[in-house]
Amino acid sequence: MEFKKLFLILIILFFCQYSFSSTPGTSALDFLKLDVSVKNSAMGGVGTALENSVFSLGYNPALIGYNSIYPVVGFSYNQWIVEMSEIYAGLIIPKERYSFATAIRYFNEGEVKGVNSSGLLTGETYRSYNMALQFGFANVLNDNPFGWGISAKIISSSFGGETSSSFCFDGGIIYQTSSMLFGLSIMNAGDKVKIANREDNLALLLRAGISYNLIKNKFIVSVDGIKPSDEAFLFGAGGEFWLTENIALRAGYRSGRELLSWSAGLGFSFDNFYIDYAFIPQNKLDPTHRFALSLTFGKKEEVVTVEKEAPVIIAPQEKKPEFVEVKPKREIEVTKIPKGLLLSMTINFDFDKAVIRPDDYYILREAGDVIKQYLNSKVQVIGHTDAIGTEEYNLGLSMRRAKSAQDFLIFNEGINSDRFLEPLGYGESMPVATNKTPEGRFRNRRVEIVIYTGETEDYSGKLNGIYYQVQEKEYIIDLSITGNYQVRDFVLDEPPCLVVDLLNVKPSEPVYEKQKMEINLGNIKNLVLGFNEVHGFTRITINFKGPTSYVIERGETLRIKLSL
Repeated sequence: MEFKKLFLILIILFFCQYSFSSTPGTSALDFLKLDVSVKNSAMGGVGTALENSVFSLGYNPALIGYNSIYPVVGFSYNQWIVEMSEIYAGLIIPKERYSFATAIRYFNEGEVKGVNSSGLLTGETYRSYNMALQFGFANVLNDNPFGWGISAKIISSSFGGETSSSFCFDGGIIYQTSSMLFGLSIMNAGDKVKIANREDNLALLLRAGISYNLIKNKFIVSVDGIKPSDEAFLFGAGGEFWLTENIALRAGYRSGRELLSWSAGLGFSFDNFYIDYAFIPQNKLDPTHRFALSLTFGKKEEVVTVEKEAPVIIAPQEKKPEFVEVKPKREIEVTKIPKGLLLSMTINFDFDKAVIRPDDYYILREAGDVIKQYLNSKVQVIGHTDAIGTEEYNLGLSMRRAKSAQDFLIFNEGINSDRFLEPLGYGESMPVATNKTPEGRFRNRRVEIVIYTGETEDYSGKLNGIYYQVQEKEYIIDLSITGNYQVRDFVLDEPPCLVVDLLNVKPSEPVYEKQKMEINLGNIKNLVLGFNEVHGFTRITINFKGPTSYVIERGETLRIKLSL
């Protein structure tokens, strides 16, 4: 519903602006139509659906939220014709579910000779330039394929000794699948601008694009369609191929431009540092060269490939003890549990991403084949991460990865969505290997699938209620539990929280419906309830604003005392 509203707003905004646009060739501040990205310039001017870090702000503001968790700063120098050139600098500050960005671009048009009212030279010269300061915000819904972004630009222009200023907005949306990204944006929507006693519309653009990842994420192709309010339809297409982990080749073609047609370029990656170069031939004019630098502030995680011999996976049938052989490139571990079957597999997600990579499709297809053998069984997908990053962030990331795997099984393998229980994410809390080595972290970045073939419950304890009270300087939480159970508790410093695991305990349905309870007293923020169907325990996480002491007492109820 949110996507439909955003889509309609963008379309309505475009047509409202287009209906008041000027006649062809009369828009002002045409520098706003030009490429700010050296990478995109080399790829035919595409960019509406091509993730490009800090430079995405010049094509589709929704893309600034399609970034890593670390801040990024970037600079570019674009040479145009004669004395014209442009300098661009931008910064992205990302958060878990949104990103802020800012950028400044300075377009130098060179010197202009002054003339009088009769058209005669006065002997004076003026520096002509355009400058834009841009601020953007984007929110990519990581548990949803849709994302959106907006930005605002403050523009200053000087021509022939006269200056003017204006203000405009950009808006964009994106939709992502496992291998494709779609984008739509409206750029430079604003009021008319007055320059040198002449009033014109801004260079309004409607952009639509699509990009597709090929060959294990090493080969990307992208296509853009662009409709300026004062020109005919423009088309661009380009590709990027990574020869090695450090060197990329790029090429593109654009139609509808008199001077520009094909282009090419290179990309270089050195850990967190990137260099882009573009070579732009221009018909009847000398070719131009463009350069860009960008830097990511933060440690990048290793992407590890674990080589194994093709194993034989044995999965028991639902009705009779037959066996099925599955021979994937990487192993699916199938384990019998009291409630049914546990399928565990390592999926090499890109760092901070929840999108299934094409080279891991096969392993989920094999899992789908096993699920299809148990037509009457419920299924639950569980996500896990390694220990890089905060536990709070990894909990959200593991949930998004579980949801991504579940969506693949539904939409790609045709498994009925009614069979799936709510996906779970356990972050870094349940490692199966050390987090001190790349290989161990790779094993911990896994997805588990539970197929519930049994109908009997094997839990000796049951959580029937959670009750709260305040006594003097203590906040007391009483847990009403029947049956036998054990308690495991520990404290985390980042973020500060108390974790209480009730082993062999299942919450009643009324209790489990309230999975998060806000408290907001003293240093206590909230209580989050989770149930691990696989390992058979209920987890209670109490999040703090700062250091908080606690005591756990076991009597008629399990009592947790927290200092206020």
